[in-house]
Amino acid sequence: MSYDRYVLKKHRQKLGLTLQQVADRASIHIKQYQRFEAGDRELSEAGFVTAYKVLKALEMDVEKYAAGEYEIKELIYRGHDGRLYNFDTDEPVED
Repeated sequence: MSYDRYVLKKHRQKLGLTLQQVADRASIHIKQYQRFEAGDRELSEAGFVTAYKVLKALEMDVEKYAAGEYEIKELIYRGHDGRLYNFDTDEPVED
């Protein structure tokens, strides 16, 4: 389980942002951000400036992120349509 994947996705969804909006806010290419959120690349392994821009785009505290203080309390999230989804599969789950 990728810490980056779940934390980034959770914060993006909490803000109601699309992948493109996060990439635009961070001034990076959408493919680069998609790799972080998909777990193909760890944000913690990116350059400092890139990681900083992504975290700021998601309104996250850099120090808390670096210390691993962002928790994933549940592996279910609420989509823009109001339905609940599984983080692993992005499939809807029963309310």
